[in-house]
Amino acid sequence: ARPFFDVITGAQNSQLVAFPGLASGEIHLSSSSRLQGAELNMLCIPCCTPCCDACADQACGSGDTAKHNTYCNTCCGCNYWVSLLSGFRYLQLDEGLGIAEITRVNPVLFAGSPLFGGSTITMADQFDTHNYFYGGQIGAQAEVCWGRVFVDVLGKAALGATHEVVDIHGTTAITSPTGTTVVTPAGFLASESNSGHFTRDVFAVVPEVGINVGCQITRQLRAFVGYTFLYWSSVVRPGDQVDVGLSGTQIPTDTRFNPAAGPARPAVLLRDTDFWAQGINFGLEFRY
Repeated sequence: ARPFFDVITGAQNSQLVAFPGLASGEIHLSSSSRLQGAELNMLCIPCCTPCCDACADQACGSGDTAKHNTYCNTCCGCNYWVSLLSGFRYLQLDEGLGIAEITRVNPVLFAGSPLFGGSTITMADQFDTHNYFYGGQIGAQAEVCWGRVFVDVLGKAALGATHEVVDIHGTTAITSPTGTTVVTPAGFLASESNSGHFTRDVFAVVPEVGINVGCQITRQLRAFVGYTFLYWSSVVRPGDQVDVGLSGTQIPTDTRFNPAAGPARPAVLLRDTDFWAQGINFGLEFRY
């Protein structure tokens, strides 16, 4: 059975899914999450140690400042360098939670048997959330070299707005023993009282830190592996939008079903929370 808090009786209740002799059934849950983003930054390199003699012979000694900076930025003989950055950041988080329930009611009716004898009942609840962050960011990056080995540390923070979107919808299809199907635009946790498309904008902060360790293969080519941690201060997520306080007047399989009567529960919650992600990255980088 699927438990819920009955707001009419003020007590715990449940909806039967399967029970020996009465009905057979199952519940399927699906969850999805996708995070993606992009950024555009301007870099300033105010600090770099003097290059080694080999680089000095090719660049520093020639008085070619641009060439000197190029060698420093590729870590050719430099001990360290520091860069500052500022720019624009975009992030997108799309998540979904789906709950599908199928119940096949025993056609043999007897005392205490549920309604819809011989019918197949299919209920579906879908909660989808979308978050779009737009903001400006600042940060710094430092790199230390020991011969061909380097360690790169990055820190940045973005301030801006998150556009939060919540989509909720549910359906119930009851197929009688004769094959006739009646579809109602309401499920169990997603009914007429909370279904729809809802949006709002909130302030958010997105800091990120990362560290890479790698090897300078040639003057222009390097290989690296690293770790990144990202934090997002305000997002909406599917599980937070589920209201477990329900009214039987909103549940199509309840004997009290009447959307126009009783409390309008489940309700639209629009709860937000923070979000963080971490990952391992690796690759090759070519600088010119």
